[in-house]
Amino acid sequence: MFTRKDRKIRNLETKVLNRDILIEDLKSKEAIQKQENLALYEENKDLRFENEEQREFISRIDRLVNSNKYNNEKAILSKLKELVSDYQSLN
Repeated sequence: MFTRKDRKIRNLETKVLNRDILIEDLKSKEAIQKQENLALYEENKDLRFENEEQREFISRIDRLVNSNKYNNEKAILSKLKELVSDYQSLN
């Protein structure tokens, strides 16, 4: 027959076991979260690089358009086509 003290000890042991299970579960969730964060970091890095390429491309177009002092639209159009072709070949 179990005494009150024995039941209390058993109850505390169960609580400790449950706490240990919870801690292990939280550790595994933390590891998964770290992996997801790393994947998102890499994706963001790729997107930042792509955005930088697009900014550079837009900047080149802007310089070209703003340097049209002689209203030579055909030359500008051919240069724009060349820039677009260059950009598409990179991606």
